[in-house]
Amino acid sequence: MRSLNRWLFVIALVLANIVVLAQTQRGGTGGIIHGIVQSGGTPLPGVTLTATNTDTNEKFTTST
Repeated sequence: MRSLNRWLFVIALVLANIVVLAQTQRGGTGGIIHGIVQSGGTPLPGVTLTATNTDTNEKFTTST
């Protein structure tokens, strides 16, 4: 009986770890920004683009 209880305890721990790991391994956040800034499809010189992560309020800036 003691051996059965030990195995049930081990199985419960493994299942609990699987649940915790499954929650932390959710898909990553990401996105795509695309578009045309002028009809020729060429970038405008000196333009700055800022994208903001709405969850963390972190800003990512790039320029042409």
